[in-house]
Amino acid sequence: RAVQLLGCTAVHPQHEACALRWLAGGAGRCGVCGVSVGVRTGGQPDNGVMRDWVEDRALPGFRFGSRTRVVEYDFDDGVQGDRHPNPGRPFSGTYRRCYLPTPEGDAVFARLEVAFERRLVFNVGTSLTTGRSDCVVWAGIHHKTQKTGGAAEHGYPDATYLDRVSDELAAAGVAADDAPLPVATVLGVE
Repeated sequence: RAVQLLGCTAVHPQHEACALRWLAGGAGRCGVCGVSVGVRTGGQPDNGVMRDWVEDRALPGFRFGSRTRVVEYDFDDGVQGDRHPNPGRPFSGTYRRCYLPTPEGDAVFARLEVAFERRLVFNVGTSLTTGRSDCVVWAGIHHKTQKTGGAAEHGYPDATYLDRVSDELAAAGVAADDAPLPVATVLGVE
């Protein structure tokens, strides 16, 4: 049976089985024209937790009075599923702590929450830093894992980071309008 995916740029019928296979695989793109369709999901293990809180100090490169949002990701060890490279084999979990300026990074944070829900922030693979396989690794959306040290040390200041991570989120299928509007951060003003 032939179908057409909603959102495609042109009318091009596809085999239903092919279209379902592309979407089930998490591609989130039409196999003919490449346009994003549906909601893209990734291979992030489902045993992860994302937590956040705000600290009352500014990150380097941001104005006095801005604050720091701390984001933690925590994954236990587990067993790989169908979306992972070695289904049935164990994988090693991970713990990561990252930093965003607030209120400047609130819109990015809202999109990161959507990306996490869609399983796009992490994947199971081989670590670029340790060479270890079958572990939870980043899936291409860069995070700042240090408060200081600049871009070379995965920290701040980094004047273009928020724009770059916004582009990476868009490339992963998380548009600005996919996230709820950020809540204004109150900076002690009554």
